[in-house]
Amino acid sequence: MKNTRKPRKPVPAEAIAGLADQGKDVSRFFTNTGKMMGPIQRVNVDLASGMLEELDRAAKELNISRQAVIKTLIRQALDQQYLQEGSAPRFGVGTTTEIDASVEFYDLKTHSGIIVQLPGSGGNQIFSGADVEFDPVHKLFLVAQPVSSTEQGVSSIQVYDTKGNLVESLNGFNFSNASSVIPVHIALNPAHRSGFVDDPAGIRSFTC
Repeated sequence: MKNTRKPRKPVPAEAIAGLADQGKDVSRFFTNTGKMMGPIQRVNVDLASGMLEELDRAAKELNISRQAVIKTLIRQALDQQYLQEGSAPRFGVGTTTEIDASVEFYDLKTHSGIIVQLPGSGGNQIFSGADVEFDPVHKLFLVAQPVSSTEQGVSSIQVYDTKGNLVESLNGFNFSNASSVIPVHIALNPAHRSGFVDDPAGIRSFTC
């Protein structure tokens, strides 16, 4: 990855809509390669005590949370199903933990996991990450951080390799403000090393 670049100036959604109303071409604002991500939903699952003990043992062995174990096992089962259907499996899974501003990575091939704290967070919950997306071309995880721990007063995207090493910090975003908390989602275009995020001003593009 190259040195951190400043994000491109955001184009408000209202401005894009206005251009469309005028009959102008707005295709340059979209790549058609991302996917819309719905809001995270909390679900209740009833599990037997024996299964909970197994999950806790796995979490202890992998040094990750029980929630991360459940997520990664579900992701693995879905990937195996896709593989049987002829789809390529994912390289791995990344998830964030709110309590200590950490990121947990799980390798589906080796069935092993690692956990690292977001840079400069000191384990402070306020710096916890949100959406995590994987770039399968460059083998990178991008972690949205609503309250940046690498630049004061902004939001950031922290970029990691598959071994949990920090590659770079993309600063200068705004994923939330005083009156509205935005559930940020990252949409990637790996072929062009670029992506889009949603913030209070609308859809914002960036390069890395």
